[in-house]
This record gives sequence, structure tokens and C-alpha cells, in this order.
Amino acid sequence: MDPTPGALAAHSFEYDALALDKPLAEFLQRFYTFSDNKENANSWAECFAENGVMKKAATNVQGRDKIAEVNLGSWKGQASRKHTVFKVFPFSPGNANEVMLHGQSNYVYDDGTTGEMGWAARLHFQRFDDGRILIDTYHIFPLLYGPELGSTSLRESIGKWLNDFYAPSAGPNPPSERIVITNGASNGLATILQKFTDPSTRAVWMVEPTYFLACPIFKDAGMMARIHGVPEVEDGVDLDFLAKALQEVDDEWPADASLPPRKLAKAGYPKIYKHVIYLIPTFSNPSGKTMGIENRRKLVQLARKHDALIITDDVYDMLRWYADDDGDTSSGEIPQCQPRIVDVDLDMESATVFGNSVGNGSFSKIVAPGMRVGWLEGTPDFVAAMGTVEQASLGVAKVTSRHS
Repeated sequence: MDPTPGALAAHSFEYDALALDKPLAEFLQRFYTFSDNKENANSWAECFAENGVMKKAATNVQGRDKIAEVNLGSWKGQASRKHTVFKVFPFSPGNANEVMLHGQSNYVYDDGTTGEMGWAARLHFQRFDDGRILIDTYHIFPLLYGPELGSTSLRESIGKWLNDFYAPSAGPNPPSERIVITNGASNGLATILQKFTDPSTRAVWMVEPTYFLACPIFKDAGMMARIHGVPEVEDGVDLDFLAKALQEVDDEWPADASLPPRKLAKAGYPKIYKHVIYLIPTFSNPSGKTMGIENRRKLVQLARKHDALIITDDVYDMLRWYADDDGDTSSGEIPQCQPRIVDVDLDMESATVFGNSVGNGSFSKIVAPGMRVGWLEGTPDFVAAMGTVEQASLGVAKVTSRHS
């Protein structure tokens, strides 16, 4: 189906007629017009040669049918989109067979949110005696950061995956509003401290022994002098010790000298916690111990009482195998994972809008360390605040912020 003149005009761009011939310019107009209309998906794919190749981030497909399939999949979660070509750079003047383009794509998602992506593209063409032009190679290079919270479709996919694994008592998949994409668990922890702590935060409580690489992150946040160790028992944290220590710190904090938060709500810091509790509740590093469900509930109650934020590194939960020491897998039984503390917090009554826990996950431990991609899960208000960190946007590169 040929695009309308109005649709073509919307995708027009200026070009040097001496460097870029008119047939190729008109072909590019049709190509991006087709791309922005889901009903023209087949017409868009027919702009490729039969064995054409398309590369975009991790996507690398060959063949017109597979390219059409990828294009249809890219519409998932999108209500509309618009490609704008800013500049075309032919590799040779006249009837060029290869060009570079610079442009931008604007998106409207199904949930009403919007996004944009700057890009460069390299196209190589085949020209035929009858005037036809077909693309044999289309390589797209994303240039900008993604949305502050990560793409909606990626967050929804992670929510479904987490629900399939943990099967929390809440039932439905965590909505995308509860998940934000990060550049790995270390980045997630540092950003949490940037947004939800300041000099008025009284203490940091870390299980002993703890994950040693977490300590420098708290040090960089200016909290080294406020770190306190909490003994680890067979069932996780020594809650009796922690309860007593929390109360002692609060009792010793002079009421008339209590530091008001320096990061004010009107400046973009809607919640500053008085305490931070850091732990790895499942397969703790280095001890390997796992905290039981009852102690997880008690820890949440303790955090609520003392206005503490529990930060859990949930990076090892998926690294589990059959329980038999001899490695016998005949039973097919893999130990059930305990509910995450963030799920316990959300399930218990009287949860606050920001909650008292945040789950910190990462693909670094379960896929590859070099991925540096992770996620945080908390209440919708907590996650929304994470997208407005002042020092730097939490948005990650487009190659990881979108999964299609």
C-alpha cells in the first residue's frame, strides 16, 4: 500500500541533489513512512532484498520474513511512533549505494507515556535496471539514553519473569510502576543512597560478615562513620541484637539537636530514612545463609518502627540447584525460594507509600558480569523518585533499556 502524500510530506528531509539522487531520497521517505504505520509492516519489509540484513543492538536477522517479524515485535507496547531524518550522508555523490543517516524516533506507549531515541543508521542498497531500490543491509546505532525508569515493555517483562520465579502471594505480576532499570546492583545501591539518605540518616546496619564490595559504596555516600555491624545467626540477622541497637541509637539522638533532612521534598527528595539496613537475605555472601520467612516479617516490622529502609541484594536467588548432596536430579525438586523482603513488605498491612524495603537485582550474577544491567523493585512512589536522581539520569543505554 502506497503512503499518502501527507504521510510522505511528514517524512521529508532536506538533501543536496548533487550528492543524493532523487529516487533514493524518495525511497527513504517511503521507507520511514511505512515504518511508522503498523498496517504498513509488510510494505516496510518489502523495502528489503530477499536476503537483506538488519542489525540493531543485539538484534541481527537476515531474510525479509524475519525482518518483518522483528518489525512487528517492535510495536509491542507502542501506540504510535514517528521517525525524523535530520541528515543523509551519501558515501559517494550521485547514485550512491550506501548512506549514513542521523535521526530521531519519538514514541507514544500504550500507557500514555512517551519516549525518544536518537540514532544513526547505515544503509547499503541494491539498484535494479527497472529503477527499483532495495536495502541489503540496514544497521541502526542507538545514540541516546533511554527513559529514566527504563522502557515499559522491559519492566513489564521483568515483572512477569520475577512473578513466575517467586510466585508471590500478591498474585498478579508486579506492575511496571514498581520496577526501575539500573546499570547493575552496585549502581542501584549507590543511587538509592543518593536519593533516600543524607546527613540526617542516623545509621547503616550491615550483617556481619557482609559483602565487602558494598562497603565502599556506603563510604562514597559519606556514611562510613555510621556503619554498624549486626551478627548473623543461623536464620539470618540477629533481630534481638538489631532491635536493641536501633533503639539505643534513637534514644541517644538528641531531640533538640536532631538534624532535619538537608534534602528537602520540594527539591525533589520526598523521603529521607532515619536508618538503612543492608543485607543479602538469600544465600548471603559470604556465609551462604538464607533468612527464614518469619524473620523476614519481623525485620520489616522493625524497619517500620524505626523508619528504616531495608536494601536487599537479591542477586543470588536464581542460583539454586537440586537439594541432594550427591547431585541426584531424578526427583526434579529444586528448593523453593523464600519470598523477597520487598514482597513481604508490600503484602503486610499498613505499608507506607514509599515502603520500608527495596529489592536490588542484577543480571550480572546470572548472565554475565559485563552486562551491568539490573533492576530495583519497590512501591510506585519509591520507584518514581528513583527516576529523578539529580546527579545523573538513571536511564540506561538503548541497547539495554529496550528488549525488542
